[in-house]
Amino acid sequence: MEMKNSFGANLSAIRNNAGLSQSALAEQLGVSRQAVSSWERDLSEPDIGLIERIAEAFDVSVSDLIGGSEGKGTEADIGISPIFLIVSILLAVVHVTLGICGLVNIAAAVFLPVTCAFATAMIYVTFTVMLKSGRYNMLAGFDPQKDSIKRVQLQMRWIEILTGLSSILFEVLFTLVYFTQREKQMNVTTVLLFSYYAAILISCLAVNQKITARNR
Repeated sequence: MEMKNSFGANLSAIRNNAGLSQSALAEQLGVSRQAVSSWERDLSEPDIGLIERIAEAFDVSVSDLIGGSEGKGTEADIGISPIFLIVSILLAVVHVTLGICGLVNIAAAVFLPVTCAFATAMIYVTFTVMLKSGRYNMLAGFDPQKDSIKRVQLQMRWIEILTGLSSILFEVLFTLVYFTQREKQMNVTTVLLFSYYAAILISCLAVNQKITARNR
C-alpha cells in the first residue's frame, strides 16, 4: 500500500485496507468515532503514544504512518540537514590545524572548536536516529501520552538550527583568541566555552517555551 504525505490519509487507507470502520477503530483505541474522523480529515492529531499503538496494530512504521511517501519519513518533513555539522567540523579542523602550526594554543583549539563540532555532531546523529525510528524517548521531558509528534518535531528542528548556528558563531568568535597573549588564551577560551554552553541552554529553553505556548 502506498503511503501518502498525510497522517489522516494514511490512517484512512490502512483502516479501510484492514476492513475496519471508524467506530471499530475508535473502540479498539478507546477514543470516540469523532476523534478518528477528525484525525482522518487532518483536523487534529493523536498524541505519539496513540500513534505508536496504531502503527503497531497495523504493522507499519511510525514514520510511514505520519507521512512521507517513498520512504522519506519524518526527516524530510522537518528539514534536518547536515550543513551545520559540515561547517562546524570544517571550522574545527582549520583551528586545530592552525594550532598544530603554532598560531594558537593547541589545547585552546581543541577545548572550544572541537567541543562545538562534537556537540553539533551528537545533536545531528541523535535527532536523525529518532526521526527515522519515530521514537522520541531520548528527549528530556518527553511524554508519549501527552506530546504531539508535530510539536516534538518542531522543537527538534529549531533546537538543531539554533545549536548549529551557535556552534558556528562561537567557532568564528574563537578567532579572537589568535589576537590574545598566549598565556591568556586558555582563559579567553574558557569564557567562550561557558558562554557557548549558556547559549545552547537558553536556546533549548526558549524553543521549548515558545512551542509549548503555541500549542496551548
